[in-house]
Amino acid sequence: RQRALGRVSSRDEAEGRRMKIIAHRGFSSRHPENSFASFDAAIDAGADFVETDVRMTSDGVLVCSHDPDLH
Repeated sequence: RQRALGRVSSRDEAEGRRMKIIAHRGFSSRHPENSFASFDAAIDAGADFVETDVRMTSDGVLVCSHDPDLH
């Protein structure tokens, strides 16, 4: 197994540390990004975390959207 920098050592494994899998926008290659289906599928596939993009619209509503220029 590899970390972003270097390798996971036996000491890391002995101390219970392991690489974490973060699904950006969920499982977006199989489901619409930033959707509950995408988040659920990512967790079912083994992701430790799901990261999403939250933006505020001009009228103050929070929405999940990657595109900052969505009109």
